[in-house]
Amino acid sequence: MRQRSQMILASSLALLGGLALFVGWAWPPKPLDLKLVRVEDYGDSTRRLVLQLTNSHSGPLQIREHPKIQVKMSGRWMPPEESSVDVPGSLIMRQEYWPAARVPGQAEAFRLLLSYRHQSPQDELVDLLNKYDLWRISPSLWPWLIEHLPKHRWWRHTVFELDLQPSRAHNNSVERTGASRLAHL
Repeated sequence: MRQRSQMILASSLALLGGLALFVGWAWPPKPLDLKLVRVEDYGDSTRRLVLQLTNSHSGPLQIREHPKIQVKMSGRWMPPEESSVDVPGSLIMRQEYWPAARVPGQAEAFRLLLSYRHQSPQDELVDLLNKYDLWRISPSLWPWLIEHLPKHRWWRHTVFELDLQPSRAHNNSVERTGASRLAHL
């Protein structure tokens, strides 16, 4: 009877551990943060938003080109627009990136619709092998294993939303107008 209860306890702990590993793999922590650094008013009734995009993940992230933005004007969200943010094609981001976006001067809020993905399992394994110099342990196994790992991860999508203060003429001061909100889709 005692052996049976130990077996049930051990299998329950193994099941909980497996479930915890799956949850950690399926829902990794939020790797990106967005802050509004500066708002610059232009004479043509537009504003330039200088943003700070921070990678809090330990590995590099690939940012998909042409992120979309949405602006809120008169209490309504306008349809997403492409190419309003200066992100170069398929950016590999390691720590911080400072994109800029142009929005209408009467915008009340701003959303950045961003797609990103983590480093591929192939690249992670190669980095691990190089970091700890593990190539000499079974040199015939590693190329086979690398070849059979996925080449890319799935794209993840996130939405950052920032509230903007009303535009003031002739004010180019540096001010942070709101905190970012991160919501995974």
